[in-house]
Amino acid sequence: MIEQENIVKRVCREYGLTYDQLGQEVGFSKSAINNAMVRNDISRQLEQSILLFLRVKELEKKQESINSFKESLKGFLKD
Repeated sequence: MIEQENIVKRVCREYGLTYDQLGQEVGFSKSAINNAMVRNDISRQLEQSILLFLRVKELEKKQESINSFKESLKGFLKD
């Protein structure tokens, strides 16, 4: 059985965040994040908060792409 990487570690690595910064983003204290890491026991609430954080980041990236496309289209239509 392959052990799945801890979601806190993965998200911190992917977004270049400290545990403290991730805690601030998802509304959990640094100690709550650290406790989850030490025990490798992440509460359902923390996991759901992190999943929502990831969804927001995904939507922000999509919005940036849409805005870029709109600007390109405006430039194309002007010419």
